[in-house]
Amino acid sequence: MNFQAMLINAVNYYRQYEQHNQLHPLPETRFKNAVVALDVSFAELAAQIGWFMAKADRKAVTKDELLVQYTRVLRGCLLVANLRNWNRNILVDDQQLAKLGRQLTQTDFSKLYLATKNMLNAAYFKHSETDFNHAWKLLLKLGLADLHFSQKEIATEFDHQCGVESIDHQ
Repeated sequence: MNFQAMLINAVNYYRQYEQHNQLHPLPETRFKNAVVALDVSFAELAAQIGWFMAKADRKAVTKDELLVQYTRVLRGCLLVANLRNWNRNILVDDQQLAKLGRQLTQTDFSKLYLATKNMLNAAYFKHSETDFNHAWKLLLKLGLADLHFSQKEIATEFDHQCGVESIDHQ
């Protein structure tokens, strides 16, 4: 996945959204809104997966529906990285991605969710770039190892959401 291109496309997507809706938030308001939107997207992904529910209570969700929501989470994460100038944290090379994809799948998704949320909250409240970096890697692992999305599936859906012509992804 070309994270540099994805970052640019995510930022352009949000800029166009703000222009279209004639929004002119102050930088700190923009950042707070981005963090809240990321938090809500991640909570919606957890709800779709049903991590915290008995299997009998879970709604049937397709892989495509999960991919759409997962990609929204990544898009929000990229915006947060850009707004805090943490862009270097999202640049993961092919070797790191392969390693994340090979990690053991998580059996305690609630713990993964809470740990990731805790790190994202620390990134906001403590201005912790390290916590953001760890949360980003956990989110990538979630998609590649736990939800079994391919890099190509993620990149193609990401381009679709950002309104970018899809190119042949790895």
